[in-house]
Amino acid sequence: MTKSLGCVPGSVVGFGSLRCLPRRAVRDFSSRNGAKQCQALTWVARDPHSVTPKDIIAAYAHLRPPSEQSAVVPILFASPEFTPWIEPASPLLAEWATPLFNKIYPSNAPDVVHTVAAVVDRISTPRGKNNTLLGAEGISLLLADSSCVTASIAPPTRLRSSIAEEPSFFVEAKSAFKNGTDSQLSHEVGLRLAQTVFRNGRDKTLLGMRWTRDRSSNTYSLDECRELSTCFVTPLATKAHCSIKTPLYPVTQRRRVVSSMGNILRQVSKSAIGEDDMNTGIPASSELEKELPRYVSELGIPHQRVAVWALVEPSKTDLTTKARTRRDFQESILSGSKIHRVVSGGGGWGKKQGLLSLDPEITFEGQHRRPRSVSLGELFQAQTTNASLAEMSAYRDASEGKGLEENMASLSQVASPGDYIQFFVASDSLGSAEVVNQAAANLSYSFGVEAPLETETVGSSAAASRGEDVTIIPNHFGAISESAISYSHENISTKISVPGSRVELLVE
Repeated sequence: MTKSLGCVPGSVVGFGSLRCLPRRAVRDFSSRNGAKQCQALTWVARDPHSVTPKDIIAAYAHLRPPSEQSAVVPILFASPEFTPWIEPASPLLAEWATPLFNKIYPSNAPDVVHTVAAVVDRISTPRGKNNTLLGAEGISLLLADSSCVTASIAPPTRLRSSIAEEPSFFVEAKSAFKNGTDSQLSHEVGLRLAQTVFRNGRDKTLLGMRWTRDRSSNTYSLDECRELSTCFVTPLATKAHCSIKTPLYPVTQRRRVVSSMGNILRQVSKSAIGEDDMNTGIPASSELEKELPRYVSELGIPHQRVAVWALVEPSKTDLTTKARTRRDFQESILSGSKIHRVVSGGGGWGKKQGLLSLDPEITFEGQHRRPRSVSLGELFQAQTTNASLAEMSAYRDASEGKGLEENMASLSQVASPGDYIQFFVASDSLGSAEVVNQAAANLSYSFGVEAPLETETVGSSAAASRGEDVTIIPNHFGAISESAISYSHENISTKISVPGSRVELLVE
């Protein structure tokens, strides 16, 4: 058991079974953007069952108290093996939370503190030597100014089937200025949470908690806990750099959409981009049915493990015939292109010959509820129950036709005639990645997608390979989803479900 942290900025120092990655500049809440600044810490565990609250508390030395006028909301991601650490009935919750509150507020402690906790599939870790996205069991902590955090209450069980909303977590990094103007440039990432029904009886776990302080003992106790539907964190930054990686390999040429309806792709152009005849159509799956078997045969990939994605580019796209690079993918997404998984299709005859069905989802349902989200203080001040709060929200949505509006949006054209489309499969590696000066960043938010792993391999990570029990990563917050993440920028959005994908936000 480690008794001291002993981390030196700019180096890697290990004491016993605890290891600290190099610290980037750790700034307090009162710097530059005042109370809007965030701090983060991530713990990666080789053996989750051997980690104790003392291992977590030792790393609080990295944190700095906020400015006196700032109220802080601790937000915690826990991987599945750490689910008991955020359960309201578990003694582990108070064991790490109370020392954290004492660290954040060494004096003038508030009478009420709010926290948010969620269970994620894995905790994201920095890239490996080959730029692969690593993930492991662990905990990731973000300290956010309370004015940057809003949430909405989860609907009661009897309403969830009709609302069909899945709990989601969102981070939107806003830069203070855009091109010298007063407008803000934003990047928003949404995260699908882990399935936890076999761990705590909840389908997904996203909790808002209110803690009250006993003035006589100066200790906090959990006063109330509510299930959340969404949580939005919107930190303000002087600069925000976004990096998007999607490990896709092309298996067809880029073609024009000739005929489609909703999320069904019927025909694409017989000629590829750069050739003369772009109006004659062929069944949408024709080229894919020919090229995909050849691709998997050459690489020896089991056919049942192959998934295909389509990149749909708007008709206004300035196209070139050169091969697309991963940097092109980021630019393409920022220009309005969307990534859709091919969910079914191919074969058939008659009118159904060669049809392809694409996943129509481009945003998470929770994004549409952002206008309904409120601060955690407002959420807990309401003199109503979880059910009545959610029922009122659901009633307002129904009265305004919101559910119908969202259903109609999901039926809109995924790929309209005149758009461009190309099919890809996921490659094994992210390949070369853009070099980003992380040392200049105050904080990194990292969200990714990975395929489910076997239980015994989930804990494998950079820490596991070196034998440390706990690895501490300062100024890093994030998680990995085994289903999908979403990305939004300005007025464009896309869902990303490609294993190995990563969206990283570096803020100053």
